[in-house]
Amino acid sequence: MPGFGEKCTPRGQCTFGARLQDEEIKVLANFVRQEAIQGWPKVENSAGD
Repeated sequence: MPGFGEKCTPRGQCTFGARLQDEEIKVLANFVRQEAIQGWPKVENSAGD
């Protein structure tokens, strides 16, 4: 099983990648909640795909 954490090597084989900061989790959770409240409207891809 691949390793994990900051000292995991090689980097690409680690179980866990970079972690979200607390504020990033709050923003993401709020986005998901708002989408659910709105009935999951289609979110347009900003890249135009």
